[in-house]
Amino acid sequence: NNDHCSMMSRNLANLSGGAINVAGGSFVKINHTIAFGNRSSQASFGQFNHIGSIIELNNMMIYENGGDGTASFNDFSLIRLFDNVDLTINHSTIVDNLSGSPNIINIDTNTDLTLKNSIIHNNSNVLGGDSASVIASCIIVNEESTLIGSESTNILQSDPGFINSLNNNYHLSASSPAIDLCE
Repeated sequence: NNDHCSMMSRNLANLSGGAINVAGGSFVKINHTIAFGNRSSQASFGQFNHIGSIIELNNMMIYENGGDGTASFNDFSLIRLFDNVDLTINHSTIVDNLSGSPNIINIDTNTDLTLKNSIIHNNSNVLGGDSASVIASCIIVNEESTLIGSESTNILQSDPGFINSLNNNYHLSASSPAIDLCE
């Protein structure tokens, strides 16, 4: 029900973090939020940086952010992490985003990333960049090769079975493999 959600939409940033840019040892927790139509040169949804920042994204719907690199925006990745940041994405759907790089989540330096109970389905790699601590469990992805080497359990490379993603209906169909993936 969209009446009970926050929304981050159609924001433009010249440099980084189309919807959100977190820096300087911050603690940020975002719940029940829809994010779409955001663009920037780096990290069309969010850039999270600087030592000690802790970010939690829970029950998010992140879709149609980024673009094709036009209109003075590079749209380099959807999410960018660097300089010792901890990011947890839990019970979230990240779909149909466009990126100027081949990676949805770009990791630059010494970061910790936890992906749990989520769907990440785009036309790009899930992860890219430098080494990081990655824990992934109970997720459906469009590709899993970039998660190899991470601490992963119950990773399913599959179509998530949305009702009609072409019309932004990301509800799960009755036959979706996401239903009861990790009871």
